[in-house]
Amino acid sequence: MSIYKLEERSIKTIPGTDKEVRFDLEGLLGFPGKNWNPATGKGKIVLRFRYSVNGQRRKFKLGSYPQNTIKQLSAAYKGAAGDVAQGRDPQGQRKQEQREAEQERVKESEIITVAQIGQDFVDWSKKNKKSWQEDQRIYKTEILTSPIAHCPVTELKYEDVAELLIEITNRPATYMANRVKSWITKCLRMAKKQNPRKLKNLNVASIIFDLPKNKEKERNRVLSESELLKFWLAIDEVQNENHRRALRFLVMTGQRLSEIITVHSDHIENGWWTNPETKNGKPHRIPLSVMAMEQVDVEGWVFPGRDVDHINESTFGHLVPKVAALAGIERCTAHDLRRTVGTFVQSRFGSEVMHRVLNHVEDKLTRTYGLYQFDAEKKKALLTWEQEVKRIIGLPVDNVIQISA
Repeated sequence: MSIYKLEERSIKTIPGTDKEVRFDLEGLLGFPGKNWNPATGKGKIVLRFRYSVNGQRRKFKLGSYPQNTIKQLSAAYKGAAGDVAQGRDPQGQRKQEQREAEQERVKESEIITVAQIGQDFVDWSKKNKKSWQEDQRIYKTEILTSPIAHCPVTELKYEDVAELLIEITNRPATYMANRVKSWITKCLRMAKKQNPRKLKNLNVASIIFDLPKNKEKERNRVLSESELLKFWLAIDEVQNENHRRALRFLVMTGQRLSEIITVHSDHIENGWWTNPETKNGKPHRIPLSVMAMEQVDVEGWVFPGRDVDHINESTFGHLVPKVAALAGIERCTAHDLRRTVGTFVQSRFGSEVMHRVLNHVEDKLTRTYGLYQFDAEKKKALLTWEQEVKRIIGLPVDNVIQISA
């Protein structure tokens, strides 16, 4: 391969048939375009600087000849090479400068971007949703890092969102793509409602209509007796005592992770845990068996975190698959444990009691006219579940169950 100089006379000798040429400057490469013709001077040659940063090879575009002069291209090369010599990434710097310029343009023109309405949505979620951490995680990991982050909302198109969802799907992360689709839909609708004047031209329907959605396999995992035994025994291998108690409490009650982590001693009285804040927005009374009470016999936050009030929901959620792996059983999630408890209650006491134990949302008519709380039935169900767990793990089973609420 011929070596060329970064001089006009030398560049004009580069044949149009070459796809890539080298120069006598370290890392400097030239890429003749399809129309490059040295005889007529038409077309162009793109010059790129190849370098490595943090073990990764990159190419940085310096410009094109003859659109840029030799002097300009030489200066661009010296600047990029100098940055690399001092440990800086010229490509990263250019992107940062572009982002800052775009942010400044947006700020000056008062354009509302996807990143801005996303932050507003997360702020709202923190105040109104128990699952706000998932909204925040999607915002930080999927939205802020995507090409649509700094796009003005009024310029957002169906193709922009569809391309993002396809990219996530191809990672592959099919379920996450569906979560992002739902997140963007809710975010856009809330932004439209909160900014009717600035976003009057925003057509949410045209953006979200018929966006690609991946099929999700409905989970129906219920732990067998042998799996539940292995899982219970594997909990002992968890080093953190608070984590061990929280996991056992999950098995004994089948309640949601987001609600278990916020248990406080002030909410426990006479063997009942009254959860004031639940997913459906209504207080929920949960009867606690002896084995459940053993896990919450502390003052203050029952399951405290290291430097915060309580265990992080994400931390707790990842504990279940880890313990399942320690137990040598097939992948198991917190929802699978919750489903296992619910299925047992349903098999013995029917679907109505199961829904009451798990605090599922009722239909409007039931909420309006059916005010019975099912305390006695819930207590009998979870005390019976305690006897089932005792039998499975080899503890003595009580012959008489006290069911008075």
